[in-house]
Amino acid sequence: MRPADTATEATQGQGIRPVTPQAAEHVRRLFDLTGERWTVPVLATLRDGDHVRFGAVQRALPGLSQKQLTHTLRHLERDGYLLRTAYATIPPRVEYSLTELGHQLVTRLFLVGKFALDHRQKIETARQRYDAATAEREAMSQAS
Repeated sequence: MRPADTATEATQGQGIRPVTPQAAEHVRRLFDLTGERWTVPVLATLRDGDHVRFGAVQRALPGLSQKQLTHTLRHLERDGYLLRTAYATIPPRVEYSLTELGHQLVTRLFLVGKFALDHRQKIETARQRYDAATAEREAMSQAS
């Protein structure tokens, strides 16, 4: 299937209407956000907890820097996927929790993950077939 000029439905007959360029841009921004390295792990960390502190998120994700965690949390908060609650205590306490929108997003992202796991053998077989065909084409091209 070739991509449409205006980002129309992916499959015919399933009630998906053509998408305007503005709507397509909104979808692209969501894919950009969820495609960032730490977005899904942060969402997964917040999924089961309510009012999770910054340090707890950071400890749950080794290798995630404070700067990157702050960046990720701000983007998720800006788009309405999580709620940041600051308490005027000494030292200051900040907690994060998923909004209803955030829970809906996590549910759908986990379905994509389930799809990948359910079809991993088919995907791996396709990759091996592709890599073998590519290697064969390259060998033939070098031989000529």
